[in-house]
Amino acid sequence: SANSQTNYYKKRKPKARCNSHAQRTEKRNSPTKRTIESINKKLKVMKKLILLILTFAYNLCNAQINLVPNPSFEDTIECPHYANQLDKAVGWHVSKGSPDYFNDCAFIADNCSVPYNFLGYQYAHSGSAYCGFIAAYLNGGNEREYFTCQLINPLITGVKYRVSYYLSLANSCVNLASNKMGLLFSTVNYNLSNPAPVGNYSQFYTDSIITDTLNWVHVEGSFIADSDYVYMTIGNFFDDTNTDTIYIPPASQAYYYIDDEVTV
Repeated sequence: SANSQTNYYKKRKPKARCNSHAQRTEKRNSPTKRTIESINKKLKVMKKLILLILTFAYNLCNAQINLVPNPSFEDTIECPHYANQLDKAVGWHVSKGSPDYFNDCAFIADNCSVPYNFLGYQYAHSGSAYCGFIAAYLNGGNEREYFTCQLINPLITGVKYRVSYYLSLANSCVNLASNKMGLLFSTVNYNLSNPAPVGNYSQFYTDSIITDTLNWVHVEGSFIADSDYVYMTIGNFFDDTNTDTIYIPPASQAYYYIDDEVTV
């Protein structure tokens, strides 16, 4: 009957269709396994990127900068044409005697080329250039040769600095071997009119007598700056009494090539 049919519809439970629709909606709004994997991959990439940035920033903050300009003498105003032209190396000037500049761009006939020059035969430790100076004379007189540069940044008092350079004894017939070749840091810009003193002092030097004419000898060490030094001068700052030498016949002077100076 109509009444019984009405009661039938009233008693019927709602179909699960509505619940199924809700489940589908919930499922559609919740992340799938593929979506979670994609998010995890992106997070891993971001972590690596952040780690890379932090590593780069740390290395940048702790990077050691060489304070010596043109340390291997590669930058040149022009090629040297004869001896005693060290001023042609950018950033350097003569401060005592007549040190020399050697570069492979020079003509061999000019006697200041690399590897062949008037004081011997030696390739550059790096690049194509180096300088040379007299560290001691056989006949005494405390004669020396110096050359100077202005540091890129002044040293800071109380800070420890690492220094290094390469030396090779020239293999010409003038060779006397010596020690005490080193670096003098100063607040004074020494020059030919006001040369550095032979005062038996420099912040760093080698006590070893270097006799190797074939190879470059690496000299390195450290010192603590006791002033805000602005300039660096290369040479032997000890007098003949405090300089040890080895006589190599028919020697007359200790002449050394130098390359790749570092102060950090």
